[in-house]
Order: sequence, then C-alpha cells, then structure tokens
Amino acid sequence: MFVRLNYLKYQLFKILVFLIYPFYCLDVSAGEGLWVPVLLNKYNIEEMQQKGFKLSAEDIYSINHASMKDAVPIFGHGCTGAVISDQGLLLTNYHCGDGQIKSLNNGAHQYLAEGFWAFSRQQELPCPGLSVTFLVRMEDVTKQVLSFVNDQMNEEKRIAIIHAVCSQLEKKAVQGTSYKAEIKPLFKGNNYYLYVTEEYKDIRLVGAPPVSIGKFGGDKDNWVWPRHNADFALFRIYAGKNNQPASYSPENIPFRPAKYFPISLKGVRENDFTMVMGYPGYTDEYLPFAALKQLMEIDNPSKILIRQTKLDVLNAALSKNPQLKAKYADKISNLLNYWKKWSGEIYGIKRMNVLARKREDEKQFTSWVQADSIRNYRYGHILSDYQQYYNELKPYVLAGDYFYEDTYTLDLMNFATMFKPFFSLTELSSKDQVDKAVTNLLANYKTFYKNYDKETDKQLFIKAVTLYRSKVNYGFWPSAFNKIDRQFGGSVKKYVNYLYSTSYLPDSNRLVDFLHTFSVKRLKQFYHDPAIEFYFSLVNLAFQKIYPALDSINLKIDYLNRIYLEALKQMKGDQKLYPDANLTLRLSYGQVRGYKVADAVSYNYFTTLKGMLEKQNDNPAENQVPEKLRKLYWAKDFAPYADKDTMKLCFLADNQTSGGSSGSPVINGEGQLVGLNFDRNWEGTMGDLSFNPDICRNISVDIRYILFIIDKYAGAKNLISEMDIHFR
Repeated sequence: MFVRLNYLKYQLFKILVFLIYPFYCLDVSAGEGLWVPVLLNKYNIEEMQQKGFKLSAEDIYSINHASMKDAVPIFGHGCTGAVISDQGLLLTNYHCGDGQIKSLNNGAHQYLAEGFWAFSRQQELPCPGLSVTFLVRMEDVTKQVLSFVNDQMNEEKRIAIIHAVCSQLEKKAVQGTSYKAEIKPLFKGNNYYLYVTEEYKDIRLVGAPPVSIGKFGGDKDNWVWPRHNADFALFRIYAGKNNQPASYSPENIPFRPAKYFPISLKGVRENDFTMVMGYPGYTDEYLPFAALKQLMEIDNPSKILIRQTKLDVLNAALSKNPQLKAKYADKISNLLNYWKKWSGEIYGIKRMNVLARKREDEKQFTSWVQADSIRNYRYGHILSDYQQYYNELKPYVLAGDYFYEDTYTLDLMNFATMFKPFFSLTELSSKDQVDKAVTNLLANYKTFYKNYDKETDKQLFIKAVTLYRSKVNYGFWPSAFNKIDRQFGGSVKKYVNYLYSTSYLPDSNRLVDFLHTFSVKRLKQFYHDPAIEFYFSLVNLAFQKIYPALDSINLKIDYLNRIYLEALKQMKGDQKLYPDANLTLRLSYGQVRGYKVADAVSYNYFTTLKGMLEKQNDNPAENQVPEKLRKLYWAKDFAPYADKDTMKLCFLADNQTSGGSSGSPVINGEGQLVGLNFDRNWEGTMGDLSFNPDICRNISVDIRYILFIIDKYAGAKNLISEMDIHFR
C-alpha cells in the first residue's frame, strides 16, 4: 500500500535518519559501476588511481575547460562515438553505422560488401538523417524539481507536477541558444539532472571495412568470445563556418572539436587500467527479489520461447528456399540478438546464484530498516508490497509478452499499422481525405513487400497464434480467437489459410486493386478484412485490458522503487551507489582480464589474426577472410601495429557496459585511446541486472587492429596522418 507521512513529520524524519542510522555499506565490486562523470568522488578517483589512472576528475568532465566529455558524443540515437582528430574525425562501431552504409549502396557500389574509404574530403559521403550529439553540460536540478511535490500527493499528481516543472526548466536552460535540454531522473526519481546538448547534423561516411571484416563471425559470434571482427567505422562531423551545427552544405567545413582522443600504440596487457566512456542504454540493477524471480520464471522464458519458435520457422523456410535469406537475414539477426541476451541473463543469474544473493541483501535491508522505528515506518512495507504487486503483475506480463513478441510484431500486423490514416476515415470524410490516405499508402506499400514472403509469413502466423492459445489464459485472448473456435472448429491452420486467402494485405496485386477503387462506401468492407479484424482484436485487447492494468500496477511499483532507492542511498552511502543507466553519459573503469568459463575452461584476454584465419578454416562458408588480409598475414606486414609478430585483434576487460555503450572509447591511464567497445560476453549479459566482475566482460577492438585495417588493408594513410598517434 502507499504510505503517506504527515509532511512535517517526514521533514523531521529526514533530519533524524542521518543522525541515527548505523553506517552500513555493501561494497561495490571491483570493475562495477556506470558512474555519472560529474558525480565522481574521492572513492572513485582513489580506486581509479590504484588501478593505474594518472589523470584527474577534471580531465574527464569539466565545464571550465576541454575534457573527455567533449570527445564522446551520442552517435545517431543509440550508440556512442569517439572524436579522434582535430578535424572532426569520428570513430564508432561498424554495427552502429552499417544501416547508413547500406543506405548509401547504389548500382555502382555495394559498400557493405566492398567496404568504403575516402582518400579525400571530396570523396566523403553525406549521411542524410544521421546526427551526433555532444553534452555541453549537466546540472543537478533536484531541489528545483522536487520543491513542488510532497508525500501527501498521489503518484499521478506528483508525476504531472514534475513533468510541468521539468518542461519549464528545460525551456529556460536553452533560451536564446541552439542547444537542446532534457531533464532525466536518477536513482528512480530521487535525483534529477539537466542535460544540455548540441546536435550536429552534417555527418559524412569516411571509411568502413567490408562486412566480412567488420562483422566477421556474423550473428553466430554475437554476444560471444572469442571475437575476431574489426567492428569499426569512420565518419566526419561537419559544421558551418563558425563551427556551429548546420544542415548539410558543400560549403560546410570539418568540425573543430574542443577535445579529441590521442591514440596509443602501446597496446594493453592483463591487469592494465581501462576506462569506458559512453551512453549506456538501460540497466535495472536495483530490482527486488520478487521482480528478478519473475523475470527468470516468466518474462525471459516466454520471450525466448516465442523467438525460438519464430527462428525455427524461418530456418526451416530458408533450408527449403535459400533465396529467402536476402528477405529474412535482418529479421533473423534481430530475433537472435535478444534471444541470446535473454538466455544469457538466465544462465548468468543461475550460475552466479544472484537470486540467493538478492534474498540475502533483502534480509540485511530488513534488519537495517527494523533497527529504527522511523525507518520502519517509512520503509518497512516495501518488500512485502513488492511481492504483492509483482504477484498481481504476473498474468498481465505474460499476456503482454505474447501480445507484443508473439503476434503484434508479425509482418502482417506491422503492415496493418501503415493503414492508420484509414482508421480516422468515416462515411462523412471528404474525397480529399480519402485520396490523401490512399495516395500515402500507395507511395509506401512497396517497402513492405520488398522483404515479404507470403508462405513464410503464413507459417509464422500459424505458429504464433497456436503458441499464444497454448500459453496464455483464455481471459487474455484477442476476440479474433473466438472466430477460430466458432467458425473453424478450433483449427488455427484453417483460420490462417482463410485469412491469407481472403485478406487484401498479404497480396500486393489484390491490395492495389482495392486501393484504386476505394471510397468511403467501402469502409465497412475494409474493416471486415480478416487481417484488419485480427489487428484490431489485438490492439483492443492490449489497450483496453493489458496495458491499463500494467500501467496501474507499475505506477505503484515506481513509487516503491523511488523510496527503496531513497533507503538504499541512506543505508549504503552515496559514495558506493551509482544510478541505473538511462542513455546519459557514464564512465566505467576496470582492468584488462580474461575469465573462467567453467571448470578447466578459461579464456585469454585477447585474440589474434592467426585465430581469425583458423576460424575461417573451421567454417569457410560463414567466416570469409578477404584475400588481401590473408596476404598481409602471411607476409607478417603488421608494423607498427603488432606485438612483435602477433597481430592482436580484440581484448576483454571487466568494465561495466550496456546497450548504447557500442562505439564507446576504451581509454588507458594516460587518457589515450586503446580500443573501441562493441559487445559483451554471453555469460555476462546479466550485467544489466546484476554486475559481477568474475564473469562480466566487455569486448573491444584493439585500436592497433583498427589502424592496421585503415593503413595496411585500405591504404588510407590520409586518415592515419590526421590522428595524434603515440608510438610506444
């Protein structure tokens, strides 16, 4: 239940709690932490220096002079980049930029397959729609935001007030500038920080290896160690003549950064200090036992089963017709990505006994709470309320997973969303409104059919509906399922065959004919299309039954999260607590380390070019090493990028990272670039929920391998010459 304190009593509580609570702290593990740069404290700096860091907190983040934060922008909308020259040269991951590279393909060049290198500024290719965003400054605005709320308010009113206050503060922060501002909560809403940013929109492709090098190992190697891919691409930021953001123009000039990273050719050795700076996506490390148990028993297993079922259908289709690979390669890759992550989370949580540790943490929390009457009044209900709310959540979480992962993401349902302009039409709509809806769909429908195979999609539909009906309680079935029982004797296959043979959506010719003759008089016919009927039955179920309940229960859980973190901050002390990631600038620090996989099975911390060739020999169909790279290997033409005759490719460290950390610079103790972060090991994917430095590893490309590919493989010495490279 919600506990509401008398306001004055709560103010007294806040004063007393810091006087009377016993100091208790569960130490953060070595290598753990996604730290907010502006909040680095004595504890962090001392530990970093013990590990080998030779700079100061001001060198990492400063608003008074250039610092590392000025060289680490957001790349696009979900990755990180590193500025590596005084001419705006930007390094990020290949997998972050491959969408842009693919979009630049044309009849003359297939840049994904061939690679691309610009040997002059004139050859650099504009990337429409791509941007990079720099953090100008961040500011603690907690007092301003929370001064308008108190514990007597319900959560809905509290959220509305905070939203309004944040909106006003954001506008005020950037008034009269071209900057953007956003206020984000930290520690589940106990703190609020203002982020002022500057976005550059003229970004051009400078260099990228062919996909055979950039994604060597393909989907099979995703989330896996050892790795042998040069996961990098080069872009350049352009600006107007005043170095300010500007739309694309041939007159724009290379951006002059306040800071860029020098590059070290010393390489890394085991136990060397490393720091990763970037924009990790989302973590949830303060989940209670009840939530983590539900994730392990319901959420992840359900989503894994759904994706495995779809993968089985697609793999069977490809085995019969290999030509479908071009249509479904990206879909298979997307399905595999989180299928692997979710299964890795389950493995890691079980292996590291996280649930038992979480239970023990909560016992200690309970002891701390019960040791003081004021704390007990404020926090004593938290864990029991968590258990109650997560029990209430279970059926809705399961239904939500099957709604979205199983059925709503089917191709035909995705296509149905393109008909939204039709949903607002009525029998009173004008001819202009009808024509606009039809014209819009006729202009875009071909993009759907480009990667669509009717028979494969039908098999996916059959499996998805069958799985939903077998796993989800009848009370959470979409109304279309009634039709299966009523008209088709419970046969999903007969129902789906009927849908695909009579609906306009699976057949492009039938759809075009329908659209060319469409008028408001045919609206009724449109809504009776079986695919549209199925779509609306899903949407109505989700937005009338599933999501309202999820929102209501999660609102109560959000309240618990906030006061739980409030308690943990008091119990553990601010120095040893870091907020969950939320797509804001963070750093993590640790050391270069291999890891033990299982009894008698351990991994070294680096891979080599020799290993890349060995991997090709094991699977020549999937792992192709370009002929030019093989020749460089046999000639041992590595200098100055190798350790003697060993060309090192990738390395491991125990830095904490998350989604969004892709493309983050890996920095040594001198503040020099030694690698580019691009992935994590499968055994440690549970790091988003419970980081453990014994098993969690981030995977990076050695900067020397990147330079080797640019220099020796591509021959782009013009790019090497503009970097600040420190030899030995």
